[in-house]
Amino acid sequence: MKTKKQSGTVLVYDRYYGKKPSAIVQTLKKSLYCTALCVCASLFLINEYKMPVNMWAAAGICSLFCLFFCAVFSVVKKKIAIPVFAFFSSIVIFFNHASLWERISYFTDLIIMRMNGVMFYTEKFTFHTPSQLLETYPPCADGVLLGVCSFLCVFSLITAACMFRKPFIYPSFILFILLNAPVAVAGNFEFNFWIIPAAALYIGAISLTKTYSEGAAIKKGFFGSFRSDTRKEEREFRNRAAKAAILKRAQMNGIFYSKYLASACWAAALFTACALIANSFAPVREGFDYSDFYNFLNNIGQSSGISSPFEAGPVSEYFSSYGTGANSSLNIISPGKSNQEILRVTSPSGEIYLRGDIGIEFTGASWTSPIKHEPKLWKNTRLSEKYRPAEMRILQTMAQSYREDFEISDTLGDFLLKGINESEIIVDYLCPTDVVFLPSYTSEFGFFENEMFNVYGDYSVRVNENYNKINTVKCAALVPPINYTGTDRESRLETFDYLCSIGEKYPMDDIFDTYLGEEGIYADYNEYVYETYLSVPANVKSDIDRFLTDNRLFYNVYVNGKPDAKSSYKAALDITDYLIENFTYSLDAKINMSNPIASFLYDVKSGHCALFASSMTLMLRELGIPARYCTGFVAPKTDDGNYAILRSKNLHAWCEAYFDEIGWVTFDPTSSSLASVVQVENSSSDTSSESSDSSESSDESESSDSESSSHDISSVAPESSESKSENSSGGSVIEENPPVDASPIILTIVGILLVVGAVVLTSVKLKSFDINARKVLKRMYKSKTAEPVYGRILAVLALCRLTPAAGELPEQFYERCEKKLFVPITAHKEILLKAAFGRETDETEIAQLARLLENIFTAADKNLNRMEKLKLRLIILTKK
Repeated sequence: MKTKKQSGTVLVYDRYYGKKPSAIVQTLKKSLYCTALCVCASLFLINEYKMPVNMWAAAGICSLFCLFFCAVFSVVKKKIAIPVFAFFSSIVIFFNHASLWERISYFTDLIIMRMNGVMFYTEKFTFHTPSQLLETYPPCADGVLLGVCSFLCVFSLITAACMFRKPFIYPSFILFILLNAPVAVAGNFEFNFWIIPAAALYIGAISLTKTYSEGAAIKKGFFGSFRSDTRKEEREFRNRAAKAAILKRAQMNGIFYSKYLASACWAAALFTACALIANSFAPVREGFDYSDFYNFLNNIGQSSGISSPFEAGPVSEYFSSYGTGANSSLNIISPGKSNQEILRVTSPSGEIYLRGDIGIEFTGASWTSPIKHEPKLWKNTRLSEKYRPAEMRILQTMAQSYREDFEISDTLGDFLLKGINESEIIVDYLCPTDVVFLPSYTSEFGFFENEMFNVYGDYSVRVNENYNKINTVKCAALVPPINYTGTDRESRLETFDYLCSIGEKYPMDDIFDTYLGEEGIYADYNEYVYETYLSVPANVKSDIDRFLTDNRLFYNVYVNGKPDAKSSYKAALDITDYLIENFTYSLDAKINMSNPIASFLYDVKSGHCALFASSMTLMLRELGIPARYCTGFVAPKTDDGNYAILRSKNLHAWCEAYFDEIGWVTFDPTSSSLASVVQVENSSSDTSSESSDSSESSDESESSDSESSSHDISSVAPESSESKSENSSGGSVIEENPPVDASPIILTIVGILLVVGAVVLTSVKLKSFDINARKVLKRMYKSKTAEPVYGRILAVLALCRLTPAAGELPEQFYERCEKKLFVPITAHKEILLKAAFGRETDETEIAQLARLLENIFTAADKNLNRMEKLKLRLIILTKK
């Protein structure tokens, strides 16, 4: 029986065929693969930028775009189709540019908001107010839909062009990385499930690109079994790989196995996508629960020191640590705009200041912390073992007795008792840290005896180095009604007078000593406070003194040589009000860090919370009122079942002042105590609990028994364009939008375009080199002499590290080259010798030599790296 001659083994992407496969089937497979890749990558990006669109609608639109472009590229060349698409698109944009820009500006603003973070402060560059960037606002919904459709169209066009006809997926992959880069750099990158099928499909597409350009088998005609001859070709390929250098061998093995990797990645992506779709249609209680896997992937690296914000960035600058090489000072820097989650707090009693550290001595640009600079007076006395800051607990206990002894109005008495009632708060830690955040006033001091904690000064608490981390802290918080943040001045003065009356009736020395069970402890602490918290460094003392005098804030708070609590409290209120009313909050103020306090008070008059708190602390000290700088977070009031998420951008600094017979009182002079929104969520459903109207938040704040500060914490959009600051009377002032400086956005876009342009130009240039080099090889067939052909042969062999050894005959050299490159060089040794010694050669011999050069070029091209391949083409183009 006569054996039928077959055309040869054909390698198409990652599969071998005994004959040429059906073009229709191959086109359909490529189209489906391309569509799956586009949909998964697009949905990942839409999720990452939090676009308010229906995901299934976006997937359908993307599929239609991708299938359309695949169909076009299967019948029309890309170099014709793409310019046509670009031409007609530019015409549409030109005649509708005003309308398109007005609509698509909402889409760009949402992207700008998403890019806001640690490195990029882009929030102020939006063209619309936060209230306009809501899904319920019709123009915003329309603009976002148009923007998403435009993005899907462009992304599908690029990806489809990369897959047809020869697959070269790198431009689409680079574009995908570039689109994720701004969110990643801003610190807002979040895991979402679509990255799994997208990554699998991209890896598969890259392996398809490799197997197409550098296939494992050599295509040639044969007789016999398709399967046996394919195995033979693969064995030859593996033998060549085994004889290659180690790096080249690894590359060849990678190419060989990539044909199987593509199928595996495609299967993984298909399974993941099917699981996601099936889960979306399954009943809620019976669907797959991805939460554990999602949390595992989302928290990868969170247990390492590298990922903790307390090791680097603004968070680390706000708190001191006792570790070797750790930060030892509280630096006066901006809290930044990172969205990294730090704490989850449940605080039903009202707004709570969670203190993580205190500043003792001011150094000019930072504060010393008791963590590494604990005062000797504290360490060398019994205070470090006996003192418990429980003034508010004692005042609470004495209030009832005072009401019974004197005729005090029930309204004021009830207000005081209710104002300092304790309420349990729960602080969950969402990232690794040794900083323990506690309320400024608490009646529980178990952490003093707990071996898990180290307590420094009066007081900063850290997790003992023998323990890895802290998960949750529960304690009772006291919220005294004399804390001042710019509202209810008169009622707070009245309450303070009431507390002072209690102190006059019941001296704090006796009550406090009785409460602690040891005499003289309160007097010792009082002496420690006045010796520790009154220092003002000489380099800023004159600036502080001049500022107080010029603005009529310099008060005499001493009566008969002793500090008067009521006068001191009024002075602290006036300084707080002055800073709130005359200075503005800003994260981008240009402060001269060589003397930040003077620059803030006299030149810029705008800055972040650390500048407000540091300035007030120094002013109070200059007046003779003990004060300290505090850093931590402010947790909003949460209703039953809710909790607040405190992020890196919610870092805060404030001031605490000390008054005899009263104790430490919190003052927050910052004109915007929380620069960013604190997200309040529902603990039962783990979904965001957003209020639909900002006035509702204000009403809640006013009805919280005057406990909350003037800076209402809303869960609506952040106040970027319309920054609100409360005045002393409780009213709000709306500032006009600052002029938009678009230069950072323009520079970012230009940078991205330059990178993309460089990649495209490099690819085009390499392709141009290859085309021109092969044209030169064809011209060698018609060369008049053999010298240029022979010169290029020697140069190519030299690039492959094949040069004649000392004493080696030409025939021996040709044999060595033949074994290395698998090219029949010895069959042309006569012609090579003629060319080497300058003998005359005819046209036929020159043509044979040119064919040999072409074969050597092809063999060398398979064994060289990318830089060497570029040199190979330059040799063909430039060698004389």
